[in-house]
Amino acid sequence: MSRSIRAILLLIMIFVAASGMPLYADSMNFDFNFEFATPFNSSKEDIVAIDTSITMLSPSHPRLEISITANEKILPLQFSQTNPIELSIYFEDSLINTLEMKDITIIHGEPTIIQMDLPQNLLDIPDGNYEIDIKLTVENLEAPIVSSKIPVTYHTDATYVEALKSVTRNETALTLYFPDNDINHLVPITRVIPYTRTPLRSTIDHLTQGPKEALGLPVGSPIPTVQGLSLNRGIANVYLPRDIGTYDQHATSARIAVESTVNSLSAINEVQGVQFYFDNQILNFSFHETIVDKPIYPSKNPEFYVGNITNTNRILLTPVPMSIESLTIDSIFNGLKYSNQQILFNYNLQPTVPEEVVLLDYTIEGAALELKLNEAFMNAYIDYPDRRKMMVDSILYTFTSLENIESIEFQVEGFASGLPDEIPLNQPLIPSPYINPES
Repeated sequence: MSRSIRAILLLIMIFVAASGMPLYADSMNFDFNFEFATPFNSSKEDIVAIDTSITMLSPSHPRLEISITANEKILPLQFSQTNPIELSIYFEDSLINTLEMKDITIIHGEPTIIQMDLPQNLLDIPDGNYEIDIKLTVENLEAPIVSSKIPVTYHTDATYVEALKSVTRNETALTLYFPDNDINHLVPITRVIPYTRTPLRSTIDHLTQGPKEALGLPVGSPIPTVQGLSLNRGIANVYLPRDIGTYDQHATSARIAVESTVNSLSAINEVQGVQFYFDNQILNFSFHETIVDKPIYPSKNPEFYVGNITNTNRILLTPVPMSIESLTIDSIFNGLKYSNQQILFNYNLQPTVPEEVVLLDYTIEGAALELKLNEAFMNAYIDYPDRRKMMVDSILYTFTSLENIESIEFQVEGFASGLPDEIPLNQPLIPSPYINPES
């Protein structure tokens, strides 16, 4: 037994000797307070200054530069890998969108420079005065860095061509409805051709040709092949093959084809509606389950006429249906502004009345509507005469789409006469039937 105990003690002594501990020590102190590397934490106080500047590459393309001066101990700044920069856009103090910015340039140094382009079409917003702020997420900072609001004004380089006042006796003006580039709305286009005695056939033939490329609308025919036409008691009979292909297979193509045909033919004075025939028969359904067993008439509901920017930077007045709930003169007028949000305006679909133009009062006498406006109406689009004409035409077409309104008169207190070629005052105005001339 004693031999076993001595063996165990010998092993303990060997272990202690191997560990390097002195055998003669009376006591040993073990320090278990190990130091590990800890993440570097910083605070907003380490950001000394943030400066911003805007350079307008064009009226619709600003470049934003942010200069960040920071404590050298946190340089170079390490931006978040997932969401380094967030852009918020405000209009009239209301937040309208927040975007994560991916296409940015960061130049590290003292100061750190961040550059980003903010073209209007990227943000998908209409013309106007905005404010933006930037939130920067930097690793090891306790909270994101948020800039102060930065004002920026957008104006698209697009041109409006006012409606024709008349055509000659040797000409015929056709109204052709073509889809816009988003295939959401139909745009009325005036195409002037040599005088014709067959406006029905001419309308269909020119619809089939599609819009001219200069308009910047989708090319090609919006309607199927028409085999025959006739007119009977105000109804245009349109004869089609039974198989109309894609116009029966896809809901959007079907809707565009029906509305384009009906609206274009009904623009002819003698036509009130359209009856479709398929292999000389009236069907219950066609055009992707559209009911076609009776004549189809164009909508008589009131519409906003707003600006539609095409691929060739033409602005075309485009009718957009009104909500039934919005049928007051004030709400209709304000519906032509971006802030009203009755229409989902964007880069392509633009409001026509600036925010500062205010409808003070109105009077309806018979079929005449008198609009009393503030002085800002006279100064609207002062540097863009074509936009002034767009604003006037937009108001005219919008309000005369109401059932009992035929003319509009603009009145501004303190102004006896307006700008004859742009803003006529104190006289009844009737919109021209020759909207959006093709050339």
